[in-house]
Amino acid sequence: MALLLAGQRSAIRICIRDPRWTWIVTEALVSTADEVATGQRTLLSATDAVPPGSAVIADLGSTVLSVPTEPAPAG
Repeated sequence: MALLLAGQRSAIRICIRDPRWTWIVTEALVSTADEVATGQRTLLSATDAVPPGSAVIADLGSTVLSVPTEPAPAG
């Protein structure tokens, strides 16, 4: 929630991809299809549960913010 609020306060669009979260946030904070297709995907997870293939970009203590890493070009 704090990350969503910080985005709103700094005029940076931060949204949730999964609409099932509308039980805790308004629909205005759920990503549109265009945002999912073109936006920068980030993941918020427990420090010991960073998804494989992700690079940590911010250590928030017991939680980290990461981005999926792109595979190296073939060839």
